[in-house]
Amino acid sequence: MSTVVALVMLAGLTAAAGDEARARATAAAGRPAYPTYPTVPMVAAASKFQSAVDSAHAHGLRVWLESDLVSRWKAGADQFNTAIGQLAALAVRPGVVGIKIADELGGKDGLSREELLAFLRDSRAALHANAPGKLILIDIIGYQLGCAPGLAKVRRQSAACEAKERIVHPAVTLGTIDAIVASGYVDVLDLTTNMSEPAVYQSWGISRAQAEGAAFAEAHRRGWDTRVRLQTRKALAFPTQQIPDPTTAAALVPDFVDVPVSMGVRAVDIWTFSQNYAGNQVHLIDPGLRANALWNALLVRHQDGDELFTHYSPSVVYGPSVDADMQAISSVFTDVFCAAGTG
Repeated sequence: MSTVVALVMLAGLTAAAGDEARARATAAAGRPAYPTYPTVPMVAAASKFQSAVDSAHAHGLRVWLESDLVSRWKAGADQFNTAIGQLAALAVRPGVVGIKIADELGGKDGLSREELLAFLRDSRAALHANAPGKLILIDIIGYQLGCAPGLAKVRRQSAACEAKERIVHPAVTLGTIDAIVASGYVDVLDLTTNMSEPAVYQSWGISRAQAEGAAFAEAHRRGWDTRVRLQTRKALAFPTQQIPDPTTAAALVPDFVDVPVSMGVRAVDIWTFSQNYAGNQVHLIDPGLRANALWNALLVRHQDGDELFTHYSPSVVYGPSVDADMQAISSVFTDVFCAAGTG
């Protein structure tokens, strides 16, 4: 790829004209550009979703609409276009910079590698036509990244681990992610590194921090960060079986925030401000919007200039109001995923 084309692709991540630039760069690089797509009628979202977007913007947050379009795409054109119309209506509201279209793509959704790329092509085309200028984001698990790829001292363990993950998750190998970032269909990759428990890496003779560093070294080696904006995601909300309390969550911040940031990752997505999950309401901040060990650890990173994302649904208002929630979020986070009501 020529230097000119590469620069055009990078510019597409930061400017409203970037959608067109990326399409031109994709075609120039010899890959098929995404197809044209008709405009569809806008569908007004419920007022609670509009209000959450507006409140986030009022508190200075960059807003990303959170949607999982895979089920709509699998259901057929009518349902897919209805979701596109709803996203388009929310996308014109002030403060919206991008749209998340898939959650853990290729994981439990049953898509093959070929279907996965077709979904991205169709979603990119539909949103280019109906929500132009908005960045397209997916989150995905790099299942093999948890195998500490590229570390010479654990080459044998890494190879066995990668082979196992390839069998368990054949649709989402590192090669699949290579194809995604090369496709031109995605602007932002929210990457989960699939780390094992520290004891696994200790038995290999390394630390989890070293394994996490190796994961992002592999992403850099593959050039993902030159094609898309590379971010990472980690669930720190509690109480869950893995993270029962804020002190446990805070202890994860060095490995899952500091290490990626030190490796040049652009932002860290922390799931989730408040959500109903596995029968519990999980959250990052204590009831009454009171700070805790985790919140204070994230606040320090925010004050140090780290870009942090979190997630918000107005269906699970945690404080006295949506506005109070957004005020709290804006004290620690730069960006927020707002539920769009589209699944």
